[in-house]
This record gives sequence, structure tokens and C-alpha cells, in this order.
Amino acid sequence: MNPLGQRLVFCLRHKDEMARLYWNPSEEDKQCHLRELGEDTAAMEEMVKAVGDAATQEASRFLKEWGALLFARLAQIGQVKRVTTKGAGRHWRSHYRVWGRGGGRFEVWLYLRRDLGEAAGLVWCHNRDAEEQALCSVNDPLWRSAEGRTWGGTVLFARVGLLPADDSAADHDRDPLIARTAAPLLAWTEREVEALAALSPRKKKA
Repeated sequence: MNPLGQRLVFCLRHKDEMARLYWNPSEEDKQCHLRELGEDTAAMEEMVKAVGDAATQEASRFLKEWGALLFARLAQIGQVKRVTTKGAGRHWRSHYRVWGRGGGRFEVWLYLRRDLGEAAGLVWCHNRDAEEQALCSVNDPLWRSAEGRTWGGTVLFARVGLLPADDSAADHDRDPLIARTAAPLLAWTEREVEALAALSPRKKKA
């Protein structure tokens, strides 16, 4: 088994507590919550930090492996560049920019959502008016579903829950999760890349 990561699973299961203690703490609230965990608040704070730091490393590993699959495929059918990867913050995320032969481009974003306990991949084009119609003509049924339109009009190509089905399990295999999140985009051909890139053509110099 290629484990997702026990600390990551723990943080997803206890997202509210980790938000108060690690991700978005106010000092007063954090100290209050730490005292609820035990008398030695310094030791509790060190433990929480260790768990949060380890979860970020495990999330980054997931994003790296997911992104490597997509990068390899997109490099075969277009031009692609990784723009950013961020660990701490509201979301764990990676960002890629893809160009078509005509010079137009679109963006691919990969997220691990702590608030929802899921991996989500989306494509963003610069011409928002034409975006949804063109995306829905591509070969992924999720883009034609209501569930795929939950990010302010941007359409997702992947949305996969990360928590084990067994509530008592401390961890599970991340390989099937990565395969499910990557599968829709791995099925793309040059047709999809060119259709999406054409929505944001290269601007001509005046």
C-alpha cells in the first residue's frame, strides 16, 4: 500500500479542531483549546504543530504525484509549466499553465480541500463567458453535472473524497485516489487542449 498519510487523514477528520489550533488560530483561542487537551500546553502545542507540519508534507506528496501524472500527459499534447505549489494556507494547491499550438492558454488547478476532505481539479480559462459552453463539450460527464459547478461557475474535472470509507481506519491507499483524480484529464487529446486554449488567444500587440 502507498499510504495517503495518517497525519493528513487525522487533519481531514478533525478539520475544525486543527483550524482552531494550527491553520487559523487566534492566540487567545488557541491557548484555551490547548488547555482543554492537557495541562502542559507547551507540549500540546508542539504536538499539534508536528501533526500539522507532517500533514502538509503528506498533502504536498499527494499533489506532487497527482501533478506529475497530469504534467506528463499535458506535455504530450501541449506545452505545460508548473506555476505554483502551496502547502499552508486555506488550501493545499498546485497550479499549472497550458498552451496550445496557437499560443492561447488555460490554467489547471489541483486542490486538496481541508474543509471538504476532498481532492478537486479544475480548469480555468481567461474568457469566462465562453468557458462553460466549451468545457461542457469536452469528454467528461462531471463537467455537465450540477455537482461540477460549485466553484463560482468554474467547472471541475475531478472531485474525489479523501477519507477512508471505514471511519475507524487511520490511513488508506492513495494510489487509487490519484488514479481517480487524474483519469479524466489523462483521457484528453490535442483536441481538448486546443479547444480550451482557443478560449484565451494570445493578445496581438498594438
